[in-house]
Amino acid sequence: MKFNLFLTVFFFLLLFILISCSSSPSSRRSSENEGSPEIGVAEMTGGERVAVRGYSKDSELNKKMQMIDLEIIDCYKQFVPIGKVSENTINFELVVDISGFIEKTRINGNNPDSQKIGNCISKDLDTLSFRPGEEREISYRLVFKPIEKSKNVKSNDPRSKMIMSLSDMKKFKKCYEDQIASTPGIGGNFSIRFIVDEEGNVKDIKITASTFSNNTVPLCVVKKLADTIFPESESEDNVEVNFKFKSNAPVKMRKSMDIDM
Repeated sequence: MKFNLFLTVFFFLLLFILISCSSSPSSRRSSENEGSPEIGVAEMTGGERVAVRGYSKDSELNKKMQMIDLEIIDCYKQFVPIGKVSENTINFELVVDISGFIEKTRINGNNPDSQKIGNCISKDLDTLSFRPGEEREISYRLVFKPIEKSKNVKSNDPRSKMIMSLSDMKKFKKCYEDQIASTPGIGGNFSIRFIVDEEGNVKDIKITASTFSNNTVPLCVVKKLADTIFPESESEDNVEVNFKFKSNAPVKMRKSMDIDM
């Protein structure tokens, strides 16, 4: 009798240990693991490096967000002033309809830049599709955390620095990448001139030259430029920018406001 009681106690004790061991890795593992960002690292023009991590209990959404990782980083670089990076958390509440498309997106964050960054990212979210089924809500949290900061960051002219970083922005290169995927061998050069006003808005965009057989790529860049917001001018003046794309040449940067892609 005592032996059977002992076996029963031993069995339940062993079962408890097995359950605890199976669940302990996830409970001990921090949901904000500092060493392994799920999205990537934003290399800021001013020299800062920012770890970008995303978290959701929905594994499908986590994978989908990794598909637009470069766009997420671009949105952060677009709306955070040079030299003024700080820890930023943005929460997304998504409503996915029965067809698997995002029906509604709610955004909230912990600082004034959060809404701008979130709105920018939501444009790429709208391109994602999910498994069809019942309408459901999914939560997603994005965390931007500085992991290294240059001691020589110059923040006196953030708008000029953002202009000089245009050629690094994935959203402009994607115009060409998407076109070459559907039309292999396409190549050419084009130039676009535009004005950035004192409030950071892009206006008067003109394609000044193009050797492409059609304007699909230049017009794609024009559309994305129109949605780009630059930092406000400290001197209340306008800047004329010449944006040059060369599909058959490496990126070259100049000290002027001419950008080669």
